[in-house]
Amino acid sequence: MRRTPSLLAVMLAACGPGVTEDDPQTCGSEGPVRILEDVAVGFAAYAGDRLLVHTDASFPFDPETVSLSAVGRCGENPVSMGDVDLTQYRHGVAGPHALRAEENGTLAWLDTFGQAATRTVFSEVTTCVLPVGDGLVAQTADGTVRFHPNPTRADASPSVLVARAIAPEFPSIPLVDFADCRQFDTERPVLDGEGILVAEEDGPLVRIALPSAEREVLLDGPVGEFALLDDPRYILWRGPSASQPDVDCCAIHVLDRRSGSSEQVDGGVIVGSVGWYGEWLSTSSALGLPEQHQTFRNYVTGRSIRIDGWWDLQAPLSPTELLLRRVGETDTMILDVTTGTLHPVDFPALDWPERAYDDGVVALRRDDPEGTRGDLLRLRFGTRAPDLLAKNVPSDWVRTHGGNLLFIDRDRLDQQGPLVLLEPNGRRRVLAPLASSFSVPHHGTDHERNEVVYFVAEGTDQGMWRFALP
Repeated sequence: MRRTPSLLAVMLAACGPGVTEDDPQTCGSEGPVRILEDVAVGFAAYAGDRLLVHTDASFPFDPETVSLSAVGRCGENPVSMGDVDLTQYRHGVAGPHALRAEENGTLAWLDTFGQAATRTVFSEVTTCVLPVGDGLVAQTADGTVRFHPNPTRADASPSVLVARAIAPEFPSIPLVDFADCRQFDTERPVLDGEGILVAEEDGPLVRIALPSAEREVLLDGPVGEFALLDDPRYILWRGPSASQPDVDCCAIHVLDRRSGSSEQVDGGVIVGSVGWYGEWLSTSSALGLPEQHQTFRNYVTGRSIRIDGWWDLQAPLSPTELLLRRVGETDTMILDVTTGTLHPVDFPALDWPERAYDDGVVALRRDDPEGTRGDLLRLRFGTRAPDLLAKNVPSDWVRTHGGNLLFIDRDRLDQQGPLVLLEPNGRRRVLAPLASSFSVPHHGTDHERNEVVYFVAEGTDQGMWRFALP
């Protein structure tokens, strides 16, 4: 018979494995703190300062027999939210809110303190959810964009911001973090400070301030797709060409929001023909098969260079050097944009989303093309010689914004192993001798937490643990 997990607020003195005096404080304690007992595996995300946790008392994880709970960062005010079947329902977070997504796209708000009734926020949601202040913005299947000012209020209801906006061809909601829009296309609303950018169908691109709903037209349009670039002063958009002035195809432009001017760049659609990283755009063109070339353009300075072949922009390394990978190959080159010279570099291609950090770009050099382990290398900005971060690392490693490296040291067929932390100063420690899973909450997003949540499946240390990273 399957055991029901018990939720436990652990006393601050109850520290776990891997404790040293130099650890940062976690809930006033030196070292990791156990948040839940009697759970073997799971994953967690933050709804405000509360953890929404999917757990299983048995290992390995069974998506049909999962328990959902909410708990404070240090185990306070634990609430059991019942068993859930992940094949039918999906639970996640967006900003301060815990949500449930049903198969028909209905999105409901959940009270993580277990006091208020669950209530519907939106119907037929088709893409990621945008938290703005206390509210949420979502787009429904018919292209309607709605804003709910505060799902925690029973007397509040959503209002329509745009009756008909461009909509994604393949609608879906992200896993766990419903506000993580990184893998989504260019046909959806985009967060822009305390407001959103949205393109009306066959119409303009507008900015809508929230909660006031004040509108500002940025482009008359029509706009077929758009993306907010890494410098939010600039917007990449697809719209009319000189030969087709009344349709949203097939010319790509960059809008400078400060000056209001747009400049056309190569390409007919954004997805599939335009890439970007930092201040650089990458566009490909065919001059006549089989001849191709790639253009790299700094959309801030206007500097541009064209080289032969098809190339993937991996990351800018300096104001004048770009890390590139030829399409179809695994090796990388450094392009000097001032001379057009390509320099070979002994550095593997980057695996998304593990790319650029404050101290350089990081990639795994696998032992063989199909291997699951390898050496982790870092190429510092402004250099051409990588340095070794760690040897014999499994491919499911995680590196935080702060430079902490985490992985479970297990082979392909192993289900558990030591959870290893390699700090930015090179110090290596084992947080748990036998971990089943771990995560850095909201890893890779702007709201990434500088902590690790991990699970121990058996023994006296069984449970969910939390550790504040240095």
